Amino acid sequence: MPKKMPSQFSSVRTILPKPLQHLGIVEQVKLKRIWRAWLDVIGTHITQHARPTRLYHRTLVIRVKGKAWHQELNFHKNRFMLKLNDYFGHPTIDEIQLELGDLPPMPRITTARRATPSWMEQEIPEEWENEIEKNLSHIPEGDIKNTARRIMANHFKLHRLSNEKL
Repeated sequence: MPKKMPSQFSSVRTILPKPLQHLGIVEQVKLKRIWRAWLDVIGTHITQHARPTRLYHRTLVIRVKGKAWHQELNFHKNRFMLKLNDYFGHPTIDEIQLELGDLPPMPRITTARRATPSWMEQEIPEEWENEIEKNLSHIPEGDIKNTARRIMANHFKLHRLSNEKL
């Protein structure tokens, strides 16, 4: 008798929670997200003196260089926690612990966007531009019309590309 398929799909995290937790992959992914948030929300000035080192059971551990910075950041840790949770849009951190010590190296975080695909840089013929404008003539000028114009132009470019590959 064939196995019955589940009625809905499950995420890898729910299917393989133990192996992922055992390997620390989930925490490492969260820490990388926290690093990105830390740089965006807290800023580079404070990062020169304090850096996230680990996330353990929703407790973010921050390594701080120097007693003066430790004392100063102790006053701000609740505000940092609120800002980071707000950045994520949901509670991710329940507590921040500060520890004195040497700062860990900053991880390599890529923020550069990918290059624009070449098909998007193609010019479309004037007759297609005229056709797009004719189809959009009933929409008042503004963001909606500009977005529709861009979507229709990209549709043409993709259509042309798929026909060239055939």
